[in-house]
Amino acid sequence: MTGLPSGFTIGIPMAKSKTKIPRSGLPAIAISEDAQRQENRQLLEHMNATYQDASDVEEEKRLRQMRKLQRRLLLTEPREAE
Repeated sequence: MTGLPSGFTIGIPMAKSKTKIPRSGLPAIAISEDAQRQENRQLLEHMNATYQDASDVEEEKRLRQMRKLQRRLLLTEPREAE
């Protein structure tokens, strides 16, 4: 890396950026954003698990209703003589 400015070697332009963030602060920002992404992923997984459980509750409710209807239909059907 002889003769090359350090900003060029890591892909950061040497001109001042519009955000006024010094290059030395970029790793800290990257770490912070990565931690935020990880937290968001965990929250999303937790929410998905919660909604998955909710669908199981709804499914159980439908199954109970279906069993009740089937029982009622079986009790009201006329039976054939043997």
